Amino acid sequence: MLLEDRLAEIEGRCGRGAFLRPDYGRLNFARIPTLVENLLGLGTDAGDIGAALRPVLPKRPARVVTLMIDGFGWHQWQAHAERHEALRRIRDRGLVLPLTAVFPSTTAASVTAINSGLTPQEHGLMEWYLYLEELDEVIVTLPFKSMRPGAPSDELARRGHSARLLFDGRSLHRRLREAGVHSRVYLRNNYARSAYSTVSQDGAEVTGYESAAELFVLLRGHLRSDPEPCYHYIYWDAIDHVSHHYRPHSEVYLAELNSFAHLLRTELLDAVEAVTARETTLLVTADHGHVAVDPARTHYLNDIPGVGEALAVSPGGRVIHPWGSPRDCFLQVRKERLDEIHGLLRTRLAGRAEVVRAQEEADAGLFGIGPEHPRFRARIGNLLILPHEDETVWYQHPGQERPTLHGLHGGLSREEMTTLLAASPLAELRG
Repeated sequence: MLLEDRLAEIEGRCGRGAFLRPDYGRLNFARIPTLVENLLGLGTDAGDIGAALRPVLPKRPARVVTLMIDGFGWHQWQAHAERHEALRRIRDRGLVLPLTAVFPSTTAASVTAINSGLTPQEHGLMEWYLYLEELDEVIVTLPFKSMRPGAPSDELARRGHSARLLFDGRSLHRRLREAGVHSRVYLRNNYARSAYSTVSQDGAEVTGYESAAELFVLLRGHLRSDPEPCYHYIYWDAIDHVSHHYRPHSEVYLAELNSFAHLLRTELLDAVEAVTARETTLLVTADHGHVAVDPARTHYLNDIPGVGEALAVSPGGRVIHPWGSPRDCFLQVRKERLDEIHGLLRTRLAGRAEVVRAQEEADAGLFGIGPEHPRFRARIGNLLILPHEDETVWYQHPGQERPTLHGLHGGLSREEMTTLLAASPLAELRG
């Protein structure tokens, strides 16, 4: 059942004009690990999420499986679930609860949250492109590399830098392990053992896979053989990938979803052994949604006179170029020109984006709750550009090509910020 009435609650607490802010204290993606810990006996308070899903949640399952489908948020679920037997079963036999994403509504901030239970201001990994004052450069975070064209993944690790620059907290998997719960993570082979994965999945046994077919066959085997209690976390990236390159809801998107949903049904829901399914709880979630954009309409800050020369210069003498994404663009402007550039950007981007003071938004809780990461304030700059739903604003870095993606996320639109958590005993989902 879709718990659609909770949308009105979220809207009442978090709706602000064209934007939806995160509901960190109650119905938010970053609280999923707390529910997982609660189900597996760690004694945590599952809060509003646990209370909403309690009718379908057993008190103490032997196994919890979290399937995280990158980019398949609430609006995507609403648009496509009816056409797919696996999604219909989850909806009709379980509960589907709307949640807010973290902000920024980006994979880097979100996968760190779901693997730690920390909000972005706590874990400090804000975006795909992020300025790190420790390195004095804007880097590509999850591949842990420079923005240099052709730079290989984990380039920065090869240069001697620790991936603890990206995440230096205690992972959910480490906490589970210390409590006697086995944890297994399923990731694509090409990044299953990357520098970022090593620190963010610390404490888990990592299983690489190449395809959805391989993934579900491996999962079935490990559900049978892994020690109990056990947590299984699955990250599936293909929906997000095709949304970026072909637009959300495009023909390729629909084909990819059809393939994945079919295998979810045939190779997991209908194939898992009954005795295994009886002691397994399935959670399905997404980190964010997507908005369709036209890259040819991107408004470039390079084209606004005065912006480039107003960018701050680091102690090392480097210009600090903007970071984030075309849906959430962060700037560090020289302090003496902050008021001027703020006013200039508000005028030039009127009707296309909101331009706000990043530090004030941090004070207002946009980036999370709880103790701030020591580098958090330096990683959000002093100005933040938040484009309206189908708008994009970006800065072309020296030597970089202009973005060509047709689907994006990272901003505060309802399409990006409304996600979900579905729950059901796995036994209820068998054919």
